[in-house]
Amino acid sequence: MSQIREYSLKKLSEIFEETLPKSIEQNIYNHTIRQAKIKCIERSWDCSAFVKEYKTHYLRIYYNVTTNKNASDIKHLVSIGKIKPERLVTMTPRELYPELYEEYDLKTKKLLEYNSLANKKNLGYESIITCGKCKSKEVEYYQIQSRSADEPMTNKCLCLNCGHRFKFC
Repeated sequence: MSQIREYSLKKLSEIFEETLPKSIEQNIYNHTIRQAKIKCIERSWDCSAFVKEYKTHYLRIYYNVTTNKNASDIKHLVSIGKIKPERLVTMTPRELYPELYEEYDLKTKKLLEYNSLANKKNLGYESIITCGKCKSKEVEYYQIQSRSADEPMTNKCLCLNCGHRFKFC
């Protein structure tokens, strides 16, 4: 076993009891092998990219069970078997910290509601452009340079009344 793996096992043994450290470390190693294969990285301890990949996975797990704000919850769930070692290695931040992402999703949802068509429509938004479909003046627009520099810019429009999208030069 390499020095890096031995160090990882030692540090995990300070956190977990019984066979969990060995199982977690083995799953970190196996996950690193799979990721190295996907990324076409030589699977050898002499390869710095492989070592970096292993360290990244190890440090992510170590951080999640020691430092993070709900580390004790994750550590407990792993200890009682609700989260298997092979699953712990592949869990996304959203899976590890659902309450953090619930707060983020709520903020995102509020922001989307604020920026919705209905909200803009209620603000009495009016432009110089008229929608060709419903003849409303509630049209939002922006310009992009989609052709060469000597050509005029393209105006992309969205009617806030009927949702019709159109463009003109």
